[in-house]
Amino acid sequence: MESPTKARTLQGILGSDYEVMASLGHVRDLPTYGYGVENVEQLDFRPKYVVVKDRSSRVDKAEVIKEIAEAAKKAERVFLSTDPDREGEAIAWHIKEAAGIPDEKVTRVVFHEITRPAIEAAFAEALGQAPKADDGHGRREPGKLDMHLVDAQQARRVLDRLIGYPLTWFVQKKVSRGASAGRVQSVALGLIVKREREIQSFVPVEYWTVEAHLAKEGRPFAAGLVSFEGMKKGAKMRPEFGPAGPAIPDEAAANRLLEGYRRARFAVTAVKPGQRKVSPAPPFTTSTFQQAAVNRLGMSTARAMAVAQELYEGVNGMPGLITYMRTDSVAVSPVAQQQARAFIRETWGEAFVPEKPRAYRTRARGAQEAHEAIRPTNPALAPEQLRRALSSEQLKVYQLIWQRFLASQMTDAVYRTLTVDIEATAEGAPTGTFRANASTLVFEGHLKAYGAEAAETDEDGEQVVDALPELAAGDVLERRAVEAKRHETQPPPRYTEASLVKALEELGIGRPSTYASIVQTVLKREYVRKEGRQLVPQELGFIVHDLLEQHMKKYVDVPFTGRWRRSWTRWPRASGTGWRCCGSSGRSSRPNSTGRRPRPRKSSRRRTSRARGAGRRTSSSSGGETGSFSAARATPSARSRCRWAPMASRCGRASRSRPRTGARRTAAGC
Repeated sequence: MESPTKARTLQGILGSDYEVMASLGHVRDLPTYGYGVENVEQLDFRPKYVVVKDRSSRVDKAEVIKEIAEAAKKAERVFLSTDPDREGEAIAWHIKEAAGIPDEKVTRVVFHEITRPAIEAAFAEALGQAPKADDGHGRREPGKLDMHLVDAQQARRVLDRLIGYPLTWFVQKKVSRGASAGRVQSVALGLIVKREREIQSFVPVEYWTVEAHLAKEGRPFAAGLVSFEGMKKGAKMRPEFGPAGPAIPDEAAANRLLEGYRRARFAVTAVKPGQRKVSPAPPFTTSTFQQAAVNRLGMSTARAMAVAQELYEGVNGMPGLITYMRTDSVAVSPVAQQQARAFIRETWGEAFVPEKPRAYRTRARGAQEAHEAIRPTNPALAPEQLRRALSSEQLKVYQLIWQRFLASQMTDAVYRTLTVDIEATAEGAPTGTFRANASTLVFEGHLKAYGAEAAETDEDGEQVVDALPELAAGDVLERRAVEAKRHETQPPPRYTEASLVKALEELGIGRPSTYASIVQTVLKREYVRKEGRQLVPQELGFIVHDLLEQHMKKYVDVPFTGRWRRSWTRWPRASGTGWRCCGSSGRSSRPNSTGRRPRPRKSSRRRTSRARGAGRRTSSSSGGETGSFSAARATPSARSRCRWAPMASRCGRASRSRPRTGARRTAAGC
């Protein structure tokens, strides 16, 4: 496993027949310099891995590998139980390769919660002692490493190097040595900078509203003006305004209306009772969890994920309290649904349990849906029962997840609504229509899970009031006062961590495991500063963004990044795809350190013949420092279609410019 805490929890579940060891994350990775591939000039993209040197924790991963290798030699079987995602699959494969563990001795075990039933079921499935679980987690062959996931992770890392490093070298050359750029972080920076420029260029529009303070039988209430005689066609009382603009654009227009309404007679023309149902939100994904933690708990995304990791791994000897927290799915296992329904029925009554278990659909673009939603492992374990066992932060995060999951399996909240239209008349002629609204919560439904404070507001934040007296059509009302208020349209708000994560998810940028690190990167590079909860771009951020927009716009554009993320999301679902050249353009598509796009040339016979017969899949030796696949070197037809052409010349030809260092060499890529 990766984590020592998780290893200790699992050791307590498995007992003395097993020895549980922690790899402390990745044991191998691409080198920190250069592209980290065999030979980019020869279009040989086999990754060159090195043993990780973790300076922050002062852990020598060579020693970790040695300990795992020695334990593996003595063991009957080695279970690789890293996280159930693409990154975890790659870590498991790296452990196997680096420690030289034979294939026949390795079993891949995947579980999404660290509880005894889940662990026992996962081991039984991996060993073939139980039928394949129909839980939607989608493993092709239980017990075996999924090389499609491993290849997808390796390809993503190599592509990040081929795109990110040239962008970084370019920015460092033009701005400063400490600057950086990347396929995802530069898109996030662009969103923040563009929003700031929208705010700077925003021109506020003045508009006025009119409100009448009325009463019936001594009970006061307020009604707002919604239309009036002479109102311009297409005009609106409130934003968003169309071409006709605001209905009351200035103080003079407001005063003219006030003058008439202060002498007008107000009478009810229509009373429209109704009912509104509010459905619960789906259980948390990584994105929605981070947004809620920022908005409701005031945590940073990084801190929220760290606390969730602690709850997942288990606290103070307890099993894991929540399921895996890096997910883009809102699916819930049938067993968890039945447990939640039983707890709801026992705690709040049958009326709060829907007829059928609620099922939700994931709306995120490019979602893998490889895991369940984030939920408590035991829905019956209420936050109050854990008050002494958890820290303050852990309890807040657990309560947030517990409430959201329980609410997602409960009935709708029901409101009784009332809309009253009131006509103002002067000298017998109508001069305007006013409207009053009221909403009363009549059945709490899923709001019951959130406690007393949730009864005050609904899911959309609308205030729940019952301020209207009994009214009927024809009632003449007492006019107490009529007043006008000045307003201005507001610029779009600056991004917060929550709103940035939401925007990235909607655009298909990044993935659940990277949302928090994306925000931290732009903060660490001092491109952005936090003011309260707002992310404010700094001068360096403007400079870097403008430079990339001017010279490398394609590679930091939202469509480009989103398209590549969806490509890597589809990769694990493919069958026998390999890693080959793709695209439709013979022109260079990969960035170079000068920011220029090379001109296409005709291929020479000598260079084309070198490419023939390449692209065969290679096998890796145990403990080797090379990846398990080789990029398909371009055949003549593939070379003409390749969109990963060289950074400074056409596909298959190195740059003639002299590189400053070996790590900065500009060369071909595919």
